[in-house]
Amino acid sequence: FFFLMIRRPPRSTQSRSSAASDVYKRQPNSSIDVNDANTLLDLLHGKRKYQYQLKLVSEFHPTLQRDRNFRIDVQLTDLAGNIVVKPKSIMIGCRLFTAENPPKCLSTTVTGNKVMKGKTETELLLGKAQFERLQINEVTSHFTKGWVFFVIEAIDKYPTRHHTRSDSQKMIHPQLIRPLVIENLVVKARNSRRISSKAYNACLLYTSPSPRDS
Repeated sequence: FFFLMIRRPPRSTQSRSSAASDVYKRQPNSSIDVNDANTLLDLLHGKRKYQYQLKLVSEFHPTLQRDRNFRIDVQLTDLAGNIVVKPKSIMIGCRLFTAENPPKCLSTTVTGNKVMKGKTETELLLGKAQFERLQINEVTSHFTKGWVFFVIEAIDKYPTRHHTRSDSQKMIHPQLIRPLVIENLVVKARNSRRISSKAYNACLLYTSPSPRDS
């Protein structure tokens, strides 16, 4: 008996370079250095087209002490910097993100406590809002690069809803508001200054002449 073997045509397969390209697209690009607000927002939200932005009302120094109160005042403006006053309130909140890829949202300290104390959410009324008596309960030396991003953004209660330009004429949707990003926020231990002061006093006591020497 003779068996007739029918050879199947070869299956279409991706080339090695094409398959590697698809894998690369599915994975986060760890080669991107997260050093600025634009890169952080692109990684968190993608390429959004903002029509408004949150801005600082007064100067804010990005060096804080752990467990010490601080305050931030913000306002809503258009992209040209003009203040936008809307009668309907918008909820905004603040969060911390690490300067790594992908960025990590910090919610707890290394000991399991809340990383931020105080009122981390507030209402944006007539284009202005205040965050009072905020505290950060972790030093940033524990994290990548020794600093973090402090982000204030509008809270979207319906993130899956598609926001159109016609809808924005009725009210401002959170996805149209560019978050405020404070870069290079450093939090130091609160007692570091006291320790250096004690060391300085001890040094003075050690080097000061005794009554017998004078």
